[in-house]
Amino acid sequence: MSGIDDLMAQSNDRWASAARKAQGIADNGVGEALKTYFVLYFPVGVVVLIPVGTLCGVLAFGSGLDQWPSNLWLGSYLAAIGALVGGLVYNAK
Repeated sequence: MSGIDDLMAQSNDRWASAARKAQGIADNGVGEALKTYFVLYFPVGVVVLIPVGTLCGVLAFGSGLDQWPSNLWLGSYLAAIGALVGGLVYNAK
């Protein structure tokens, strides 16, 4: 008999093999660390760095505060760099 039964048997064999290979492997709190980073540090960094970068762009390029949307790219760029550096530092710990 071929068809779905053969596919299910192969799938069950793969799950059993994966379960055997995963024995003894522990998370060691990495899930909690990722949760802390993505729930706390990443959003706070983005919320702080976008306005700071935009204000720096306004001051650096001499445009008025009414033209802040044209300098929003600098804030976004600063937030991206901050997320990259923060992620690398947090990953190193």
